[in-house]
Amino acid sequence: MARSADSAGHTGSPSDDRPALRGLTSGSDALRRSPALALWALFIVLFPFYVFPSGGLQPADFVMVPLLAYAALEPRLRLPPGCHAALVPLFGFVLYALLVNTTWALVQHNFDLSAEYGHILYGVFYAYNAAVFVTALLLFGRHGDDFLAATAVALLLSVLVQVAGSLVAPSGDELRETLFFNNPNQLGYYALLCATAFALLARSVALPTAIQGVFFAATAYLAVLSLSKAAMFAIAILAAVTFVTRLRALVATALVLIAADALLLSEANHLERVEYRVATTGHTSDDNLAGRGYDRVMNHPEHWFLGAGEGDGTRFDSALEGEIHSTFATVAFSYGIPGAVLFGLFLLGLVRRLDTRGLLLLVPAAFYGLTHNGLRFTIAWILLAVVLCVRLRSNASEESST
Repeated sequence: MARSADSAGHTGSPSDDRPALRGLTSGSDALRRSPALALWALFIVLFPFYVFPSGGLQPADFVMVPLLAYAALEPRLRLPPGCHAALVPLFGFVLYALLVNTTWALVQHNFDLSAEYGHILYGVFYAYNAAVFVTALLLFGRHGDDFLAATAVALLLSVLVQVAGSLVAPSGDELRETLFFNNPNQLGYYALLCATAFALLARSVALPTAIQGVFFAATAYLAVLSLSKAAMFAIAILAAVTFVTRLRALVATALVLIAADALLLSEANHLERVEYRVATTGHTSDDNLAGRGYDRVMNHPEHWFLGAGEGDGTRFDSALEGEIHSTFATVAFSYGIPGAVLFGLFLLGLVRRLDTRGLLLLVPAAFYGLTHNGLRFTIAWILLAVVLCVRLRSNASEESST
């Protein structure tokens, strides 16, 4: 998509003679000009700081609330053309999730508002994350390339703040680090999602190759701290896909990782921890389908059609009492055929006409989704919004050039 009319007057800047830095400077300029984009960036930077238990509001959510209100009330905001193929099934899925979980709450007389034992809260999660997704599209429709550049700058700041925070965050006696999250898998998933979104944005925003290398090294470092095997493997695959034909970026990434090893990782015996985690792959209790909760799908075929809803995992005959550790299996089992079809159509609407390389960049995050449920993680929905925005921009550029 071409730069929007509102930002067209800002194409000239002192950085125009330095194309490699144009994305960073235009993103920074956009944050200074637009309070809405500044709030968007602040949400991304604050997202990793968990103060309250998982499943409840966090500090970043208090930043998002006024932005959601702005998106709902500002008459000048318009959805970009071509997004309805994704939005229609998304709205259908959210409504169905609300219906299914409310129905199960009524059937079981279970009105617990916790995510662990209740049902009702899950529909609220989807409604909130869908609202964040739509807000991203509205901001893109208003600000065009400036939104993409501002998002890239926000991701860069967010990840660098976490790297800096790792120097002062208490590590405790646990094998795996959490930094400011509540559990290490959240840290690993955050690193992977940020890396994926940044790789996609780099295709539309002019970003220095060295900055891209440093960013990937930083996310890899965070993944190593988390010792999430899925996140570490996925980021390695993502880096290979991103830099396979770009030697300078690959070298920059390798150099920063070596420096991180020398200055940070070795001090806390993280390399030994990585070796231990890799060596135990396939030998821990959750390194199998039953340990991830897949067994309940086969044990309860009665839920294949309309769905079992989410919450209260003690209802099921499964080796795992909690939620299924898989995004895709959670959708299929919890929301049955209607939910799976609607969610599948939503994903198809996102990637429709996305080129092969763009699809390959999404493979690692999809791989992670096979062994972890990331549906409640708002950064995942920001990645999905980035996918659609980048695809719409690319398609618009192709159409304008023909």
